[in-house]
Amino acid sequence: MTYFDYPNLQNFIVINPTCLIDVLKSIVTSVPSIASLQQGRLTKSDLTTIWSSEKLSHFLQHEEYFRQLLVHFDILSEMRRYDTESGKKIPVASFIVPCMITHQNTTTFCDRHITSRKCIGFVFEFRASFVPDAIPNRLIASVLSSWNVKRFENVDLLFSGFVVVVLDRKHDLVVKTDRNRVAVYIVHRERKELIIKDLASCLRSGCLSANCLLAAEKLDAIEVTWMCDNHGYNTPKSELDIWFTDRTILRCTESCQGIQDKDLPLLLSESQLLQICNSLTGEEVRCLSVHLGASNSELDDIVNHHTYMQKFYSLHLPDRILNLSPSDEMLDKLCLRIGKEWMVLGVELGLEIERLEQIEYENPKLLSDVSRQMLYSWRKGIMMQQ
Repeated sequence: MTYFDYPNLQNFIVINPTCLIDVLKSIVTSVPSIASLQQGRLTKSDLTTIWSSEKLSHFLQHEEYFRQLLVHFDILSEMRRYDTESGKKIPVASFIVPCMITHQNTTTFCDRHITSRKCIGFVFEFRASFVPDAIPNRLIASVLSSWNVKRFENVDLLFSGFVVVVLDRKHDLVVKTDRNRVAVYIVHRERKELIIKDLASCLRSGCLSANCLLAAEKLDAIEVTWMCDNHGYNTPKSELDIWFTDRTILRCTESCQGIQDKDLPLLLSESQLLQICNSLTGEEVRCLSVHLGASNSELDDIVNHHTYMQKFYSLHLPDRILNLSPSDEMLDKLCLRIGKEWMVLGVELGLEIERLEQIEYENPKLLSDVSRQMLYSWRKGIMMQQ
């Protein structure tokens, strides 16, 4: 017998585990009867058609369970869509099947955007000379379950072993797989220096060639720059440090040159201001305010307010915006940025400890799911108070 202790799968016990093989095999062997699978697309009606055959018809009795099982194993990735006006999630009607995609990337995206000026990335190299396709396909499926595929030159950037997804308005995530290597890049629309650090909490940067690898344990020995042996490409130590968030406090070294002259005229975006202010203590806010010429009344107003960052850089959002409940799309994107401090945030938002523990018990596997349910529970509470 087999039991999956995951949401959407907890209500059934599989008495005959070999039927799970038949479920997985039914997708692969359906080609060419389902033509859309050649482009890696599959709708719910396509699944129903596949399982309507005499051999597989018994799956239809528990169709939703087996469909969720395919999602759980990353065979299928849900194509998330949101209403453009309300931001509410639209029920899933179709899926992406990465393992069935055969088309190769023929666009100019890599030549135009995977450059040393606009992106930073890292390469995973497995010790085995060849890695089963299931591993990179599961990685691509996992990425697709969180973000939407980017459209470039009227083409969806989803190909065999290659995908580009949209992180936000200025950042894209690229995943490329090839035999025993997986390359991941974060691309900024303008230039790599503006990449938000929390988007790259797991990345290691360096030369953009897959043949140039830097072992993580060698990072501490680098003082100013790292030069790859194959191409002579120099990567500043400051860029390498961006991706290692396990470092306690990043401080300038004696060799630090400070902010470059070309960067001084740039205006900080709201997200950059928010990051700066969120890291400041009350005393640091006071000192910075004085340095920037704030009046005494403005200074008192800033320091006496319990949320320094919001008061300091003043978003000035109108009440009609502040009083709106966040949409499903907003919360689904926000949950990917919270991390392990989700319970602390939940307490700050006014949720009871008992409720937070219940959410953790119901979603023990994925951190993003725990954060998502915490945010949904908080929104439900504020909507009931309105």
